[in-house]
Amino acid sequence: MKTKRKINVKDKVSNIAGALNDLSFKELELLISDLFTPNEIDSISDRWDVAKLLNEGLSYREINKLTGVSITTIGRVSRYLINGNGGYEKVLIRKKNGK
Repeated sequence: MKTKRKINVKDKVSNIAGALNDLSFKELELLISDLFTPNEIDSISDRWDVAKLLNEGLSYREINKLTGVSITTIGRVSRYLINGNGGYEKVLIRKKNGK
């Protein structure tokens, strides 16, 4: 049984970022396919789509109709856009600025 320990998010992210550094698209695709189940990949992709649509000002109902993502998930993404750590916002701004 794995021992419970306090999670140091910064260390975990650093570890993951190190693995992703300088990967080609194909290498990243292969790694993601190994790290996540197809359902997890689908969920991550859905959440990113929802974040972009919320950022464009679409309503929960409009997003639900366009994507099929549940209102509950849309609300969760919205909460993180508003009260999260700023990750969605930073990446959305970067993408908007073409970086």
